[in-house]
Amino acid sequence: MPPFQCSVFLISERNLTVTTYAHQNALSKCEIYQTQIVREAQMLYGVFGTIAKLDKSMNLHIPKVMVIDHDESLHTVYKIYFESYLDYELTGIHATIKEALDEYDLTLPHIVLLEIVKPYSSGLLAIQQIKHHDTSAKIIVISIAKKIELIKKAFKYGAVGYLTKPVSQRTLYNALHAISSQGAFISNDVAKEVVQMFKRKSSQHFSERENEVIDFLQQGATYKYIAEKLFVTVSAINFHIQNIYLKLNVNNKSEALLKLAEMDKSISNH
Repeated sequence: MPPFQCSVFLISERNLTVTTYAHQNALSKCEIYQTQIVREAQMLYGVFGTIAKLDKSMNLHIPKVMVIDHDESLHTVYKIYFESYLDYELTGIHATIKEALDEYDLTLPHIVLLEIVKPYSSGLLAIQQIKHHDTSAKIIVISIAKKIELIKKAFKYGAVGYLTKPVSQRTLYNALHAISSQGAFISNDVAKEVVQMFKRKSSQHFSERENEVIDFLQQGATYKYIAEKLFVTVSAINFHIQNIYLKLNVNNKSEALLKLAEMDKSISNH
């Protein structure tokens, strides 16, 4: 017979935790742990959900999150999401950047979910406004747009995450977890767009080996270094580079690097 589990609620001035004890002799052993403070906890805070919420509100280490989304019909959805996130606290939901900044110092969020809509320039400006107000703010952009150039600008201006709508409960949680761990996050559809961008560059212009050589050239590598990394001779690398020059219609490395940079920029704008 599996051991019986008996949960005991422990309360202090700073936090509330739940400790589970397992025993073979269920009833008699559990009665041992029914102290006065346990009975008071059960009376005051009731069911597990209420206790979990109290635990979250009293834990000073839980990251606080602010949401800025003009679509007020989604505000209830965000609230439902965060009720299930026991390790994140929702400190406010606002429809405009002005409302958010007016309330910012009252909540001091660690993470800001910021929706960007057309005109996108106003959303990018909002990123700068938040970073100017709080340089430590971690901003996750939420948008229906998947334009590579917009995503690049969002990260350039200070965002650390980018999600496309609609955002699922699990995706948002994963993003929050990644950002809290000092990382960055982009949703799967955005990642696919980035991969496709580089695939287009590869298939349209150069062979697989030539693209490998180009990657090294753009990092400033020498012919000898490239040869060692690709396990070929320097002559073989020189052969590939001459083919690259021919396709680019250039005469030297400097011209090639400049032309490649222009091509990368052109691809990003499409």
